[in-house]
Amino acid sequence: MKAKAWALATCLSLVAPSAGAQQTDDLCDPQDRFSTCVGSDNLWPQPGGAPLFTVAPTQLPKALGVSAALVPTFYNRPIGFRVASADPDGTTIYAVERVLAAHALFGFAPMDGLQVQVAAPIFLFQDGAGKADAVGGDDRLPVAALGDLRFGAQVTLLRREAAADGPGLSARFEMAVPSADGAAFAGWASTTWAPGVAFDWRIGRVLLAADASGRFRRDVPLAGTNLGSQLGLNVGVSVDILDDGWLSAGAELWSLFTLIQQTELVAEPGDLTADVEPTGVPHIPLEYLLSLRTAGLMNGRLRLSAGAGGLIPTGPTTAVTTPNVRAVLGIHYVHDGL
Repeated sequence: MKAKAWALATCLSLVAPSAGAQQTDDLCDPQDRFSTCVGSDNLWPQPGGAPLFTVAPTQLPKALGVSAALVPTFYNRPIGFRVASADPDGTTIYAVERVLAAHALFGFAPMDGLQVQVAAPIFLFQDGAGKADAVGGDDRLPVAALGDLRFGAQVTLLRREAAADGPGLSARFEMAVPSADGAAFAGWASTTWAPGVAFDWRIGRVLLAADASGRFRRDVPLAGTNLGSQLGLNVGVSVDILDDGWLSAGAELWSLFTLIQQTELVAEPGDLTADVEPTGVPHIPLEYLLSLRTAGLMNGRLRLSAGAGGLIPTGPTTAVTTPNVRAVLGIHYVHDGL
């Protein structure tokens, strides 16, 4: 978020409307180019209790099986930007600073290897400057909010026996509907269509896994960043420390590549207008997670995970929606059906 790339104090003072006019702006495509229709949490967990947080399960329940989960997460400073100030390097303002959120997940298998599912992200607590400190006005950040509800289905394409060596493969398709408060940085401006595929390979105590996905949605501007459709790639490894699933350790990297071109506002000295120019720097949120998991409780039906991680820089500035640090828990119950 260099001062040049975020020539925000000057540019916003030129283009921001008055507080009264701002009240009638479209929250998702405002005149000041500071949309609040942005989801601050990139983590989309799946029901099923897979060994890793960011790779969907490849082995789904049999007919009439159910999956239920609660995945709380805390993360810090996912949305910030730099404005001009007395400091030559500018001052950083965090529209969203601290967030405690949770995903409630449920899945049902009407037949072997097919699961229909729903996910409800809930922002239990958040604080930060919101939009008010960026462009003025009274648009304060809501303390709590509902995120975009997700509905979808997963299917196992390549099944292996429990704990057996070999490959596993699943595919899924989800739809996230724009049910979030438009001022809360809790959801997106339109429906998000999200296909995905997960692959893993077990070799003894080691599980190698990867997940590729897309999130296709309407584009929105957020200060000096353009956000919208994304392609995701997650990779990880899980190692069994104890037998029968009692303890395993995991490490994973997960990324989103934003497809829309990035631009910056450039104001020439003495010019009262700001030009929009391409930067050539892609927007790529990238995080890592290290975790521990036990899947030995209740004959393997109850699976508990805990992980922590944070951002990995992918450019000269932090990619907006990437938190500095993250902690996450996973509480999964899986009944394998008939």
